[in-house]
Amino acid sequence: MTTPSRPTPRAAMITPRNIRLQLRNGDWVVGGVYLSDGQALAPYVGSRKAGWLNVVQARWASEGVVHMHAVVQADDILWVTTTDSQIRVAPIAAAANAREVDILLEDGTRLHGKVQVANKQRLSDFLSSCGRFLPVLGAARPHGGEQYGDLALNAECVKAVRDGRLLAWGAESDSPGKAEWGGLRRAEEFDPSEAIDEPGSAGR
Repeated sequence: MTTPSRPTPRAAMITPRNIRLQLRNGDWVVGGVYLSDGQALAPYVGSRKAGWLNVVQARWASEGVVHMHAVVQADDILWVTTTDSQIRVAPIAAAANAREVDILLEDGTRLHGKVQVANKQRLSDFLSSCGRFLPVLGAARPHGGEQYGDLALNAECVKAVRDGRLLAWGAESDSPGKAEWGGLRRAEEFDPSEAIDEPGSAGR
């Protein structure tokens, strides 16, 4: 007669993966989530039932204490990052191209990074396909600012997503030396005042 085996606890089957939640109120939370092998972070966070994300060993920076288990509302998350090199923020896509983007957030923050857009796919179609959290690769503040790495960004916090390369007024997109990745154009190359007629100047 064999002895029935005991069920294996979930924690023993899947090891929680380390993540960091940057909250919209400025606080942040570190802890672990249960991702299956190969599961991408952005769609995982964006698909939680009723928006509730289970986090184990959760520690709020403002408190410094560890909660064995917490449930965080995804609407209150600005972005999610991970230090686990085996976790991808975006699903693996065939024939995808890395497109540089400039992202404007609701609080005025700007981020630079890349998104994986399929061949001939419009940026708006890509964003619509992402759902609640956008996978952004190599995110950073402009002009050598803070580096955040790959992150899953809450789409509700985004005001605009723009091409990461800017052109001087009237320049052709394939003209060498006429574009600069992110940031503002240098004054000697692009004067915004030249692009707008002064009041009453029409017909002069």
